[in-house]
Amino acid sequence: MRLERAIFTSHEALTGRGYRIVAASGGITAVEKQAISVMSPSHESLCGADEHASGMAFYPIRNGRLGLALSRCAGWEQSGRGGHRVLTHVFLVDADAFVKFGSNPLAIRRAIERTAGALDYDPGCSKLDPLELPRGDDEHATAVDDRLACDARGGMRGSRFLSPPLDDTMSPSGRDDALILISDETRAIAAGYAALGDRAAEFVLSTAMGDGCLVLVGADQECAIIEALMLSMPAVLRARCGFTIGLRFALNRRQRLHFVDEGDRHLERAVRGQAIDLVDSRNPAPLPDRRTTWTDMAADCRRTNRVDDLRALAQFPFEDVVPDTLNRAAESQIALNHLAERTTDEIIDRVAEPPSESDVAVDRWLDARIWTRAFRVLSTRLDSASADQLPGALFRLSNVPDRPPELADLCRRLAERVESAAAPV
Repeated sequence: MRLERAIFTSHEALTGRGYRIVAASGGITAVEKQAISVMSPSHESLCGADEHASGMAFYPIRNGRLGLALSRCAGWEQSGRGGHRVLTHVFLVDADAFVKFGSNPLAIRRAIERTAGALDYDPGCSKLDPLELPRGDDEHATAVDDRLACDARGGMRGSRFLSPPLDDTMSPSGRDDALILISDETRAIAAGYAALGDRAAEFVLSTAMGDGCLVLVGADQECAIIEALMLSMPAVLRARCGFTIGLRFALNRRQRLHFVDEGDRHLERAVRGQAIDLVDSRNPAPLPDRRTTWTDMAADCRRTNRVDDLRALAQFPFEDVVPDTLNRAAESQIALNHLAERTTDEIIDRVAEPPSESDVAVDRWLDARIWTRAFRVLSTRLDSASADQLPGALFRLSNVPDRPPELADLCRRLAERVESAAAPV
């Protein structure tokens, strides 16, 4: 996988000195160079003041590509202003590459950092080759995306199973690598929300999915928080969620989320009157209630230990992300989370319902998942039910029209148990 790249830092030349793009690969356009120059930090733009200070930025560019920038101190400033010089490596990610990495900018960062020479800098070199990334995190993320896309496209309307179902009905030993990755990313989501705290999680996720701007002061484990937020929102929205970590806030670098180390009067003055939320994570004031059905669902998945389901739903290839579609999907997922709390009669009613006739792929996919999990719960309950409970359940299930093979087999087993219980001794 090939990423165009550039280096932005302080440079002294015959034409002058200052911060500029000092090296770039050949595939970077003028529009992208302008975006890099605006978004890249210059003198004293990192939050940290020592030689170990670093920062990260992720931002959409108006021509469709995405910028991912990693900044660090690199020696002393040569312009005479004092302090450390800031060196920024910028990598441009196209839409296909972003999807292959699970639409997760932190996965791309890890792959870059694993690639030899990706973050080297030769002051005498002004032309760079594009970065060739080895397959890594993206390989498994693509497996998940391919499975979800298959489920979305492959199922005919009226089908209960839209290919091998992505569901926890599979035994742990039967899960493939894609499903194992979902469990790995579940841990990433849990770690990020633990660092952020449940109190602020819904507010920050709502901002990340919306059009606002939030400056969060003093948060720990910023990368973990960002990854948790990204994996909790629909993948098709993630490219719009620009963020910075460890960079001083500036209006010209405005994105949806900014993580800064310290707040001061300059920051307060910069955000005043700009419709920007400023939150100090160490001493937060009461936050506005901006919950949505999706954020409620994400919180419910964490409470009910269904974060794997949250990750799978967020990765689904939504055809559109209008509020009605997201709200229906979130409501269905909440129902899925609480199926085991329903009475046996309610579970039978759900299994007896005809399959979804929706034109929206995610509605059909969630209907299949709910049916599969409801069937599993029902089978488990009836396997341990007393003999006097079976005839009523058998009668109701036997009258379900167009029974799928799984349900027909359950009725056969129930009929055998009823007949055995009724046989004279």
